[in-house]
Amino acid sequence: MILLLVVLTNYKFVKSIAHSKELTFYDSQLKMSLLFGLLVFVLISSNIMAAVVTYAEKLPPQQKPLSSYSKSAVVVNFDPKIGQLPEGLIVNNKDIFVAWAPIGQVAKIDKNTLTVSKYGSWPTIPPNKGFMLGLNFDKQGNLYAAIASLSPQLKSGVYRLSPGGASNATLFAKHQNMTFPNDLLFDKKGQLFVSDSSSGTLFIVKPNGNVVKWLTDPLLKGDRNFCPPAQLPVNIGANGIAFDKNGTSLFVTNTDRASIIRVPIMKDGSAGKPDLFVGPDCKNLNGADGIVLDKNSGSFIVAVNKLNKIVRVSMDKKITILESGGGILDFPASVKIDNATSGQTTPQQQILYITNFGFISASKHLTPRTALLKAGP
Repeated sequence: MILLLVVLTNYKFVKSIAHSKELTFYDSQLKMSLLFGLLVFVLISSNIMAAVVTYAEKLPPQQKPLSSYSKSAVVVNFDPKIGQLPEGLIVNNKDIFVAWAPIGQVAKIDKNTLTVSKYGSWPTIPPNKGFMLGLNFDKQGNLYAAIASLSPQLKSGVYRLSPGGASNATLFAKHQNMTFPNDLLFDKKGQLFVSDSSSGTLFIVKPNGNVVKWLTDPLLKGDRNFCPPAQLPVNIGANGIAFDKNGTSLFVTNTDRASIIRVPIMKDGSAGKPDLFVGPDCKNLNGADGIVLDKNSGSFIVAVNKLNKIVRVSMDKKITILESGGGILDFPASVKIDNATSGQTTPQQQILYITNFGFISASKHLTPRTALLKAGP
């Protein structure tokens, strides 16, 4: 259709020149030159448009970004009465894993049957004394979980469970300033980045478990009164973390300060000077929590827990609301994009998974809509 419009438009223009009364007999050579030039232009532009259309039609399904967002739907409901409030989230080819935060248990959801089962044995979190938060797998299949403990009976840190989940999880990494470890993210070298929401610090955990303080900065600190009214009992600063498309910067959500911080990664792996990427924006980012890179578009999808929103943040700093309150969102905490084929020969379209943590509803003694949700194009 576009190619036809190009041809017809240029044909009408050529015809008007040919019958123009403004060009006299003595301008015949000029008229012929114009006609020849326009015909060449038609051929070139038509070929270019044909090439563009052909290329667009051949784009594989996985190259299409999450631009046509459908509102989220429930995959699995959980029972908040027994502590099944999901926060952390990670997805592999076959299963989805969520962290039931207040009881410190990982649940595994089979993508095909939606069967829910406990995965691994984890240290018990005393009632109302801590949370299990971020989850991630390494290349060997070990599962890591961030546990923030408010009790001397249990140490805060990163716990590790061996592949298969049949053993007991053990404390893998800790640091005196790692009091509220939250999100977990592996880089290509196998180093584990950890955000700490209390100290406003980013840590790197080496493959041997050694912990290095990577960056502490005021931009990563929380302030529960920054976007009034205060809704959380403690200050929550650095939270969700994600690399950009080129892996040259780490982007960090600051929950309380309604912002996203960009931290350049220097050639030697050290942290560059952080800067305010977007925000503060209490209207759209108050409660910015989990963040995930949409690799196809280069933009980020962010769960905004206090506002019950899912937003897209582009690299030109434009914020687009994909879904907002009034639906089934209830303190959305983590977001992950699933590109897995699940054994299929044809790649499936992207699916965005979301955990409905329901924290504020639970703290107000309401019935939270705790669930695993999904949305997509």
